[in-house]
Amino acid sequence: MLWIKQAVIKTVGKDDKKYPSQVVSYKGKTSDCLAFTPYGLYNNSPEGSGGLVFAPSGIESNLWGIFQDFETRFKDLKTGEVIVGSPVYVNNIEFKADGAVNILTEAGALNLAADSTLTLTNDTGDTVFNPDGSVAFANGATIDVTGDYISATGISLNFHTHIGNLGNPTGPSLP
Repeated sequence: MLWIKQAVIKTVGKDDKKYPSQVVSYKGKTSDCLAFTPYGLYNNSPEGSGGLVFAPSGIESNLWGIFQDFETRFKDLKTGEVIVGSPVYVNNIEFKADGAVNILTEAGALNLAADSTLTLTNDTGDTVFNPDGSVAFANGATIDVTGDYISATGISLNFHTHIGNLGNPTGPSLP
């Protein structure tokens, strides 16, 4: 006989064996519980997380549980959106309804928009890599690549002169 009960993690257990262990409370009882997650996802849920505990064959000394931290969970997801990450440490990957993918960390963010625009955000501002081959930096500098033509902030890197180059143009190698 299998039974299922709602439970709350009272004490975060150790995560040093095959499965993390938790001390859970359910129906006025306290018991050890092994926590498990779907393949490829691993966590050690914090205290106060709620979930479901299962007792295979009705043996309460053999509890298994699936837990969710309801207080810090990711909220306001649109239909079909998925977030994989740690709400406690603010490191996650978001798969957005508009087709964008966001990688968020405490140090900054990386956004791949549905149109293939890639934006890197950190404490110095945004660096934007556009699908047309152009790059815009937070300081206003730009790089444009069109076919064989390359320019940096409007100056051709294919054909231009240097003051220290005797005024000779750059360009294709001389024979």
